[in-house]
Amino acid sequence: MSCYHRSRLVQSRSQGHMILWDLTLVIRFPLGATILVPSAILRRSNLPIRAHEKCFSFIQYTAGGLFWWILNGFQTDKAFENTGTKEEKMERTKEATTRWKKGVAMYSTVDSHKSGPFVPSI
Repeated sequence: MSCYHRSRLVQSRSQGHMILWDLTLVIRFPLGATILVPSAILRRSNLPIRAHEKCFSFIQYTAGGLFWWILNGFQTDKAFENTGTKEEKMERTKEATTRWKKGVAMYSTVDSHKSGPFVPSI
């Protein structure tokens, strides 16, 4: 997961936009905007800005391995395989079949923004 924050406005309406290639979206990214992107599954880039313009952004990300560490009871996959009970291993396998779908369902959609604020259902 990556978090992008735009901290300076680009003067042009046709430059500096974020491109999400896999979704075929070009997003105008205004001053002060923050966007979360599942960077492990989406390719992204930005339209260039003019030579005299400056654009500042702040990018944060979370390494996917941290989530696995937590799901494994704060241990590596290898340690979990060696110490987890049969029931724990079966539960982890069962959860793995729906984890991706649940994660994607937490993102807002264009339609949800047309109807008002998005509140994820967890």
